[in-house]
Amino acid sequence: MEEYGKHEQGLDGISELVLEFHADGLPLGSLNEEGVRNFFGLRVAGLDNSRDCNDLPFIRGIREGAGNYVATVIQANLRKSVSRIPNRSKNLAAILDLPLELILEIFGHLHPLDLYNMIRTSKYLRNLLLIRKASSLWETAFRRHPDLLPCPPDVSPPKWVSLLFAPASCDVCDRPKAMVDFTYRKRLCDNCLPKYWLQQADITNLGDLGSFNPNEVVSLWRLVRYTHRSRAMYFPGDYEYLFEPRYCSQDLLTRKQEMVPYLTAIEANQPNAREDYEAYQAKTRTKVLEYLLHVRACNNYCVTIWRNLQTQYREDLFSFCSMSWAHLIKLGHDPVDVEASRPDIAVHFSSYFEKANHARFSKREIYRHLPQLNEMAKRAKEERILKERRQLIDRREKKVAIFYESICRPLLEPDIWEYTPECRQVLNFGPISEYTHSSGDDIGDFSEEEMQATIINFVHTWILEKKRHLARILMYSHPAIEPRGDGALHSDGDVLELATAVFAHPLKSRSSREFCPGSIMIGWEEVGLHLPCAKDAKMGNPAGDDHDFYFSKVGYAAIVVLLRLLGLDPDIARASDMSTLNKRFICLNCPWMQENGILGTYVMNWKECASHAVVVKGATSNPIFCSIVGRTNSVDPIPRASIPSSWRPSMEL
Repeated sequence: MEEYGKHEQGLDGISELVLEFHADGLPLGSLNEEGVRNFFGLRVAGLDNSRDCNDLPFIRGIREGAGNYVATVIQANLRKSVSRIPNRSKNLAAILDLPLELILEIFGHLHPLDLYNMIRTSKYLRNLLLIRKASSLWETAFRRHPDLLPCPPDVSPPKWVSLLFAPASCDVCDRPKAMVDFTYRKRLCDNCLPKYWLQQADITNLGDLGSFNPNEVVSLWRLVRYTHRSRAMYFPGDYEYLFEPRYCSQDLLTRKQEMVPYLTAIEANQPNAREDYEAYQAKTRTKVLEYLLHVRACNNYCVTIWRNLQTQYREDLFSFCSMSWAHLIKLGHDPVDVEASRPDIAVHFSSYFEKANHARFSKREIYRHLPQLNEMAKRAKEERILKERRQLIDRREKKVAIFYESICRPLLEPDIWEYTPECRQVLNFGPISEYTHSSGDDIGDFSEEEMQATIINFVHTWILEKKRHLARILMYSHPAIEPRGDGALHSDGDVLELATAVFAHPLKSRSSREFCPGSIMIGWEEVGLHLPCAKDAKMGNPAGDDHDFYFSKVGYAAIVVLLRLLGLDPDIARASDMSTLNKRFICLNCPWMQENGILGTYVMNWKECASHAVVVKGATSNPIFCSIVGRTNSVDPIPRASIPSSWRPSMEL
């Protein structure tokens, strides 16, 4: 920008230069708000996929484009104010035929942004507005608009408006997206910024300070300007001021040269050298602080404009979306469905405006996107219907579950209470599932007598089927039982009552099948408690699958050993017979322990022996069980991690 008086000239050739001026009026005068936005390269951005469109912060708002958004906002506000002036003329050519004093008086009512645009319009207007006589014009323009950043005393008004309103292009490489940095009054893009403005450590590593007195380095940092800009298009807010600033190496070298004479005088012991140096530091520090305060005020001004721009965009987009929602309701869509589709509609329009690089909030845009809007509303309706259907089914299932727990269970035989199915299995039963999933918009009623009979019959049938399923597992796995396809009871008695009816249920892990002692279950009394875990083996292997009960061959072999120790036949001995004998056993392969001078080991009942055999399988040698035929002097119950409810006795064999 050229200084005052440099182009001062008379108006003798004004008639010839009038044609250089735009005959239709001021620059950008024919553009609407959208045109101004596109002229400055300001883009719009999308929305976050939030589920609440009433919450405006869920919209990210605009993002930086390639243009000067400060000038964009001010230009838009000026256009709004000018639009309220009636009978205004757009032809300003006649004004230039007036005397210079009148022209300057008229131009003094313009905004500094208008003056900047006029400078860029023609060479004649540029020379006219930069003459010395125009200095009062600039002062008047800034005085009439106190909301604008005031011009600092060390910068001419034309230079200041150029810093504020010039296109956002880099001063080094001419790339776009580079807003002015008020500290160094330059524009640097994201590529050039880290090359020219460095942090303290970077400057020290580069050796720019040379052999400067190390004791004065701290003072040097306090006497130079710095910036907190880290992004070319964004001005620093309160958060950015918490980070380390950046410096210009040229500023450091200049300040260093100023300090050298003072330091040289101090080394030479010249009179008042130290006092002069301290006065220089205090004066320079005061100027730097005042300068940085002005920089921060400018940054805050631009940050406020940016935030207001985002807020205005969010409000405009929300109003536009509200207009589209109201239009869908007029077309006959349910307001509930429109309410549910609001976030999707907002995301749709935001994505569209971002790709289109404009934000035209008009009814024409709604009509253009009406097929997509209808599809979103229909999808919301389908989701609502499915949700209402699921809620209706849940209410019906809850009603049946309460009836099952409070009415049907007490009517069952007490000896099967522990073996009844869970509510979820009752609800999956065909006739009951038909009621819960029946058509209709209300919960409906059912006959309590019919429902009661259906549930009680299902419970008995379910228990019988589970018993048959377990019996089939034994028939296909038990060495002493011949398979029978109908799952009927063994001729020598119920196979589930055998002492060798040993079942296990795997505890699945990420790597392999693992067991715990509690997974060994013997006979119907124990297995029946876990009936809901058993699956019907209707397809595939009738012995079950990885998630079902299976016959434990290791537990079976251990119990066979115990039965033979007691002189019982493994093929016909029942679990109740073993429990009645209440014999105790020890494992001879387990280590013996000594406590208080008494040697002892763990004692187990017959079921614990089966669990013990499963636990130690593969870890140690096979267990060798021995029946205790003497009496124990003392039995102290203690907890064990591997075998619960075991004993550690001291005994006499």
